[in-house]
Amino acid sequence: MAHEAPSSVLIRCSTLLTVPVTCLTVLACGVGERAAWCPPAAEGVTVVANVGDGLWAAEGLESRLVELWRVGGTREGQELGQPIAVVASPGGRVAVPDFMLGEVVVIGPDGTWLGAWTRQGAGPGEVRAPVAAAWDGDDRLAVFDIMTPKVAYVGADGPVGEDLRVEPSFTVPVVNSGQFDWAALRADGTVYLQPAAVSMTSGASQRDDVSLVLALAPGASVVDTVARGTWVPIGGDGPFANWHAPGWPRLTAALGGGRVAAGGDVAEYRIVIHDAGERGPVQICRDARPLPMNDHELGRDLGPELRELADALRDARRPDTPAAFGRLVLGTHGRLWVQRERAGPADPAIYGPAGGEWDVFDPDGRYLGAVQSPEPAHLMAARGDTVWALEFGDFDEAWLVAYRLETAR
Repeated sequence: MAHEAPSSVLIRCSTLLTVPVTCLTVLACGVGERAAWCPPAAEGVTVVANVGDGLWAAEGLESRLVELWRVGGTREGQELGQPIAVVASPGGRVAVPDFMLGEVVVIGPDGTWLGAWTRQGAGPGEVRAPVAAAWDGDDRLAVFDIMTPKVAYVGADGPVGEDLRVEPSFTVPVVNSGQFDWAALRADGTVYLQPAAVSMTSGASQRDDVSLVLALAPGASVVDTVARGTWVPIGGDGPFANWHAPGWPRLTAALGGGRVAAGGDVAEYRIVIHDAGERGPVQICRDARPLPMNDHELGRDLGPELRELADALRDARRPDTPAAFGRLVLGTHGRLWVQRERAGPADPAIYGPAGGEWDVFDPDGRYLGAVQSPEPAHLMAARGDTVWALEFGDFDEAWLVAYRLETAR
């Protein structure tokens, strides 16, 4: 395939780094022979193509997640209603926007419960429905209130800056539908949203739906499209016709360390990271087979009260090749975490399936290896070797749990 000549900054084609067991090819133009299976999604995208079992395996290392602490749940004074995000600061504090309680709780690096940094309301510095947060250092927090809509800046003692108005037309579709797949925020007030998918007709008997990741800069009224993908609904005439059919790609995004990652627009293992700085987009690929479809995503473990959904899933069309991964988490220091398991029919997009296998990539896009997540954990945020997960108990109580990634021979 012919490509236009890139700028001098991007002429780094066919730079090859080889280590035992693992092969990494970095390309900044065209498609090299060794990475023909990973063509760039667009011109000007640097491709990092990973083959093999990862750098940990090459060094004889095994990985695991070890629990450090947990808060919330049934502990008095540590209420979590419906936490929908976890955001880590540079120093290891975490902020947890809670949609049900209408507040953002902060926890210290050692698990100390620091309480809510926000107050409910529509006044300056107050929020009603926080869905995302971002740290500006360790002591200043930006909070996206989707109902007002605005970005409020708060600290431990209350407001620390003026609210930024968010164009209402950006949030109205989400507020009206009551549904969205993902929301995120930069400290400068840039807001990201992935609304519920929009239907489109693609044939007399087949329909694919459109999913978008959108961004709105502070003070702007024009929305930018960060990523776009199509997904396949179950179809038919039943109440679950617009639910995702199992196994198909599903657009997913993550924000961390000033970068945005997006993938799931295709079945292949391809993730594009957009850097907030001068570095251009980086595409990370891994030559890995998708996991087989399982009973959970096929709805075979649904109870009798959801028999109609189970029947609809049984009749839904299947992909020739299932999607290579499910969710993404982008760490504060640049590591990328990729969940191999795909979501089941009842898994909210913001949490994904519990437990499962996660691939870990370093900030340069090199594949480190895989780690098994604890059975009940929904990984939500990362900072270096520390990851934070939400876990839900038998009575739907929500826990925030910190884990440390350990590797050893």
